[in-house]
Amino acid sequence: AAPGTDGGAPPASGPLRIGFIDTLFEGGAVDPRIADGVRQVVTVLQARGGHRVEQARVPVATAEIVETVIRTMTCWTAAGVAAFCRGAGLDPARLPEDALEPATWGAVRAGRQASASDYIALVAQANRIARSVGAALEPFDVVVLPVLAEPPATIGRFAMTNPDYLDYRLGPRGLIHYSPFAPLANLTGQPAVSLPLATADGLPVGIQLIGRMGGDAELLSLCRDLEQWLPWQARRPALG
Repeated sequence: AAPGTDGGAPPASGPLRIGFIDTLFEGGAVDPRIADGVRQVVTVLQARGGHRVEQARVPVATAEIVETVIRTMTCWTAAGVAAFCRGAGLDPARLPEDALEPATWGAVRAGRQASASDYIALVAQANRIARSVGAALEPFDVVVLPVLAEPPATIGRFAMTNPDYLDYRLGPRGLIHYSPFAPLANLTGQPAVSLPLATADGLPVGIQLIGRMGGDAELLSLCRDLEQWLPWQARRPALG
């Protein structure tokens, strides 16, 4: 179809330089099925699209990225709950315990304990990380990496029953070990998308694509190409 006539994104302009990450940011291993999914996608991008592919590195540890995002989120959670209460004519100090899940209460309490200087330090840390990541990924038009470090979790594994939100997200059994990748684009503000391009045990495995700052159209164009090369519309987990 001519550009724009299919309602999709415009075609990509020439071969792109695509980086890929198939490990944790500091190099630790992810589940082999996840790493294989990333490599399969970049192989298709190279073979079908003629894109230039090479491994990328992010000079920041996973924990540094995720902890900065999570601690900032507690401040926003506390502020968001307070704003909702004001709009609803409620006293945030008198919300019943069952109004929020335990982990959400934990985020509210952690956010309330943070000072203005704590929040400013988190913003400064996020800016420092964003500049470092931006410089490292500058050579690439798009970076391909996992969404999760392992296949999809069983229902209930990460139920929000832990009242210690920081432990729930960052502790030894926390979400950081399951979902270490998505916070990166949340922190930098780059356009990003998750596509169900791989499978593991019959379940979809998300592959993340992160574009240049402001490169939304280019990223959407690449996603359209991948939908044609690796169609997922009819791919659903088996029931029963």
